[in-house]
Amino acid sequence: SAGFVHVGCLAEAAARVPWMNIEGRGNMSRFSYCATCRQFLCGALRLEMGRRWWQNYRDTPNSDNKRHSFSSASMVLRTYGELDAANKLVEEYTQGMAPPPPPPLFSEKE
Repeated sequence: SAGFVHVGCLAEAAARVPWMNIEGRGNMSRFSYCATCRQFLCGALRLEMGRRWWQNYRDTPNSDNKRHSFSSASMVLRTYGELDAANKLVEEYTQGMAPPPPPPLFSEKE
């Protein structure tokens, strides 16, 4: 009730049970929402939980958890003005992915 939390404890609990159902919203990440009051995390806590979500899944094979953690962490970093960190995260996530195919030389309309 004093407003203090142990971020490490929250992140550990979220890693054990990463999703919770919030009525009217469906499954939401415990890295983004409070498991007690079901409110969206904000400020420094949101920023740190976004970082920890990515740390949790960064070394896992591509999965929904990895994609969601990347998306959330990069969005949070951009929202809070940490653009260099967001760009590094994008580079890390896309490293080793196949580049998109080149555009066709001619379109069917021509």
